[in-house]
Amino acid sequence: MVPGTDGQKMSKSYGNTIEIFGDEKALRKKVMGIKMDSRTPAEPKPDADKNLAIQLLKFVASADVAKDFEARLRAGGLGYGDLKKALFENYWNYFADARKKRAELVAHPDYVNEVLAEGAKKAQMLAQTVLKTCAEGERVGVITMNNAARIIVGAIISGVGFIYGIVCNFHAALGMV
Repeated sequence: MVPGTDGQKMSKSYGNTIEIFGDEKALRKKVMGIKMDSRTPAEPKPDADKNLAIQLLKFVASADVAKDFEARLRAGGLGYGDLKKALFENYWNYFADARKKRAELVAHPDYVNEVLAEGAKKAQMLAQTVLKTCAEGERVGVITMNNAARIIVGAIISGVGFIYGIVCNFHAALGMV
């Protein structure tokens, strides 16, 4: 589970998310606004592994970096402000490539629409093949339409790779390979 800024499961419905593609200043403010306890920086924190910033840092920093901050927090001497600054920097850097890719896609909507249209065309062709194969399977008694419906729903849920596997299996069952 990824914790949200309030310690609950991160969820838009809880309003406790840290956006991946948000504005840098707004994200920094949100991270710096994560609530911490009132212990001073000098105090050791034996429960450092339960600290929300440490838990989030483990998702976006290397294991060595996260362990280092956790050890420093546990020993005392690390302020929460410094910890949250490190969390923000690691968070910002972790998603830098995704933000760059998103900016490229936003700048080229025609490309995005073209890729979506190609995907839809491939999915439609595969769906037609599955339906035809299921109908042929029912005709020769290899499959019932009830099972075919389950297979089609599974294919829709699981994606194109699953559909391809189904088509290959049916063709083998029908002696079409």
